[in-house]
Amino acid sequence: MSFQANYNCMLASVYNVMTCNHQYRFEFESMVMQQQMFHVYYRDHFLLPESPEVTIDRFVAQAGARIVYPEVGDVYGAIRFADQRLQLGEIVPVNINLRYDILDPLPFDNDIMHYHLIVGRLDEDHYEMFDQFENERYQVRISHLQKAIDTPFNYRFGTGFTPFLCIEYELDTKSVQQRLQTASVDASTYTGIVQAYPLAHNLREGRAYAESFMQFADRKPDAMEKYKYSNFHDVISRSRMIFVEAMSRLGYPHAEHLHRLTELHLTFKNMLGIALVRRSPQDLQQITDKLEQMFLDEHHLLMEMGSYVENTILKERSCLP
Repeated sequence: MSFQANYNCMLASVYNVMTCNHQYRFEFESMVMQQQMFHVYYRDHFLLPESPEVTIDRFVAQAGARIVYPEVGDVYGAIRFADQRLQLGEIVPVNINLRYDILDPLPFDNDIMHYHLIVGRLDEDHYEMFDQFENERYQVRISHLQKAIDTPFNYRFGTGFTPFLCIEYELDTKSVQQRLQTASVDASTYTGIVQAYPLAHNLREGRAYAESFMQFADRKPDAMEKYKYSNFHDVISRSRMIFVEAMSRLGYPHAEHLHRLTELHLTFKNMLGIALVRRSPQDLQQITDKLEQMFLDEHHLLMEMGSYVENTILKERSCLP
């Protein structure tokens, strides 16, 4: 069985559960290509896209379902829960602390929304897992997995131990599938995303984010801060890449625009890394100027793309018999 890999493991988890466990058929892009996909938010000194929890809650609600995080008691109850689901032929998304990751462990705790898939039991002591970010299967000793999931984020609701992500359906199978088909991506999806681009909002959030970097004129960022600044902007960049790839498949002819949209965020991310190393007043101030220009350029490019889709592709399709 193959699984969807993605930069965002919560989105991938929902897609994999719905397609593998419940046999629904829909495009992964329909989860991501929502009008909020270009929104960014300044939170706790970092610039973030929309929370994946918000994105998936909205998507599954439109399909007639809801995300649930079952309380399983403790790490031993978690293994019993996982085994029960595996015996039903299901995969099981579980949130882990990346300090205990097998493929790419971190030197610090990072346990917020890092869902890997439990895909099978190999023997009495090992599970087979799938890392949805790395797109790679691996083996883990069950005692090690118990350590990886016994982490604060999995107690966040104050109702017990909730390391697993599951989906419950409020409609019958046929109705859910019909709603998923209705949510499929078409040309009007692109124009809706472009028209919803929040330039003033992104500029405001970006300025607050850039101003927060002045704290590093007096101190070096620690390892976790460096990781988060790089990782969070990488998530923003990858969301743009999904849009670019979808526009290319749609038939948008100006490859230089698509390349430029991708390069905007990669260039800023590289500049950000240099600024955090040098920490000069000039480099830190440059973050503000570069970030504002990045959003202005992004907005301009998206308006060009949206105009093409509206005036060419949608008009051509409206003329079809």
